[in-house]
Amino acid sequence: MDHRKASQRKPREAPFYITTHAQQRFQERFAPGFTLAQALREAKALATQAERTDQRTLSGDEIWISGEVRFLVRREKRGLTCITIFPKDTDLDNWIEDLT
Repeated sequence: MDHRKASQRKPREAPFYITTHAQQRFQERFAPGFTLAQALREAKALATQAERTDQRTLSGDEIWISGEVRFLVRREKRGLTCITIFPKDTDLDNWIEDLT
């Protein structure tokens, strides 16, 4: 068990890489007053809490959700990559299928 104070522990990493396009969409949709670097930090912080859903896009990309943010994540050879970011309530019916 790690007995260090929470502030001394290494912060949890985002479970996926966030592309520049996804950073820009996050900035545009959730943080218009932020610089791109600030938006990336905020998106990464939300990503650490993201949970994968049972939904996939029609092209097979995964959908992860954290709070009001929906991450579209692609499995690649190098690992998981977030390709874009939408508000949770965005209508993606033409993009996704429910695998439940």
